[in-house]
Amino acid sequence: MIYHGPVDEVADGPVELCVPFSGTVEPTDDMSVRTEAAHRVAYTTAVKGDVANRKNREAHEAVQQWLASHGHVMTAPPREVYFAWDAIGDDEGACDIAYPFDGGSASNGQPGERR
Repeated sequence: MIYHGPVDEVADGPVELCVPFSGTVEPTDDMSVRTEAAHRVAYTTAVKGDVANRKNREAHEAVQQWLASHGHVMTAPPREVYFAWDAIGDDEGACDIAYPFDGGSASNGQPGERR
């Protein structure tokens, strides 16, 4: 999920649902196809129970604080990258809360940093 705007009690996005794939696919009236250039993201993992109960705001705030404290600037909308939902328990990692950021310098990995 890519959040192009806030989603809360007063705002409804918009939100983009993305599905990675390999091979070729053609766009349709209901589906766009695009590629995204490789980039760095700062991320942390939220557990299923928090995500299911819409309590993952703290995870978003943690990543935002990490970016700010390390002098990084977000370069694209935040996203939530979901794992195999049905295969995990409520106390297991369910998704990465990921924020693309300006390359900057390497830093320690809390929250995580991924290319």
